[in-house]
Amino acid sequence: MKELLAYCGTYCGACPVYWATREPDKTRQWRMREAIAKISSRRYAVDVTADDITGCDGCQSRGEQLFGGCRECPVRKCAEGKSLANCAPCPEYPCGDLLAQFAWDRTAEDRLEMLRCLAGRE
Repeated sequence: MKELLAYCGTYCGACPVYWATREPDKTRQWRMREAIAKISSRRYAVDVTADDITGCDGCQSRGEQLFGGCRECPVRKCAEGKSLANCAPCPEYPCGDLLAQFAWDRTAEDRLEMLRCLAGRE
């Protein structure tokens, strides 16, 4: 799971973009990307097409496949800049960007809180 834990605590293995990236059937993969675009457009009130849904190997991947939203994420940029494996040990935990992430993914907060407890930070 370590490789699929985003800096913010989100579990990349539950992300539909990550699933679509792993779908070997190209026709099915395209249909998945169309569905993701439709849901994203509706949920986030943005204009997204299937072409916008790029491949992604997870937030902490070092390869070329990183979803655009993840590539531009301020939490990811901050944690990478501080050379952190995730935000749990950060002395500024929880920052405003992380709290915004928690607002739509409460399980991310739970994961980071567990890591903080295991490290004796809380």
